[in-house]
Amino acid sequence: MFRRVFAVLFLFWVFLIPVFVSAQNSPDIKTTAVTDCSGVVISEFIPNPVGVDSDGEWIELYNQTGGDVNLDGYTISDTEGTTHTYKITSKSILSHGFLTFDRGTTGITLNNDKESLILARPDGTSCQTDFASDTVNPKEGNSFAYDFNSKSWKWTTTPTPGSENVFTVDNTASNPASGSDDVPAPLPQNSCAGIMITELMPAPAGSDSENEWIEIYNSNGNATDIGGCTLTDRLKAGSTTKYTFPAGTSINSGEYKVLTRPVTKISLNNDSDGVMLLASDGAAVFDTGLYENAKENIAYAYSDGKWYWTTTPTPGAPNVITDPPPKATKNPKSTKNAAKTAKSNKSSGGTSGQVLGDSTNANGGSQKKISDKVLGYILVIFACLTPLGYLIYWKKVWILDQPIVQKVLSRLENIKNFFVH
Repeated sequence: MFRRVFAVLFLFWVFLIPVFVSAQNSPDIKTTAVTDCSGVVISEFIPNPVGVDSDGEWIELYNQTGGDVNLDGYTISDTEGTTHTYKITSKSILSHGFLTFDRGTTGITLNNDKESLILARPDGTSCQTDFASDTVNPKEGNSFAYDFNSKSWKWTTTPTPGSENVFTVDNTASNPASGSDDVPAPLPQNSCAGIMITELMPAPAGSDSENEWIEIYNSNGNATDIGGCTLTDRLKAGSTTKYTFPAGTSINSGEYKVLTRPVTKISLNNDSDGVMLLASDGAAVFDTGLYENAKENIAYAYSDGKWYWTTTPTPGAPNVITDPPPKATKNPKSTKNAAKTAKSNKSSGGTSGQVLGDSTNANGGSQKKISDKVLGYILVIFACLTPLGYLIYWKKVWILDQPIVQKVLSRLENIKNFFVH
């Protein structure tokens, strides 16, 4: 009976220990963005820009989903005439965000007479079989953009690379006339580097639709053109609104600029929301992260690399952080979680903003694995002891017959007799 038990334990450890040892020595497993591009589409491109085609052609992607999408390994291809394929590397597209690729990056030449584009997964399957993007004799300066309301492609005299499509004037597919003087110049390509979102007012006193505002700040040492850059709110779920700064918009060095809701049309939800600043190509420049539970006339302000709620709103001026009143007691079921959140906020000073591509750990930091290692070491010890114990039990008669063992047992017997008598 005991032999069978030891045999089973021995085999168990022989197969199990390599698994634990491998797990202890393997690198940490990290989560990645969603890799299925369903919901990411080609939303706009310009085949006949004003000026030199090689400098002004671009293709825009839009992410319709509620989560960020990793596009690493995906491809963009044209299908008419001489085709080219561009492989996207190390790029993600934010939820309800845009990415713009110029001709210098992709090497894709967009034909003026007719052109189609395909976004495909690494295995070659198309991500947007429902999107046909044929063009015929585009007018100079017009872009071909997808209207998500009518679910159709249209020409527009207002190209909007990296922001929501705007349809103006000419929506026909054929317009042989080109070079007209009334075609507006495309929006400038700006990175908006050094421009920060510094304060939000989600729940103002009075009317939200009139009194909500977003404050931006120029941390550069000189005036900066922000025409073509975009502000957008970022909900946990639901629709977002985007505001693109008009061409020629400038902000002086050290200036705070306040944008009200009547101007941007961006509605800041009180339960949870946030705001992002995007460059004209759709790249994230500054991200406030998500705030929660906004209270009336308490501003969400950025200071020393962190976000705080403050009872002293300062639109158009440096932020002043004053403690808001304590939160109301939550129901018993959430007391434990509320205590943890309060402790975390106290130690960190608030929710950190993300600047110029900075990223945060979704779990709030790395997790310790001491307990896993200790368990692994214990299992290794047991693995060694199990076959040793089995060997001793199986060979106990042979071991007892050995001269040295007999001598030790004899001396122990003499010692025992000495104390007994």
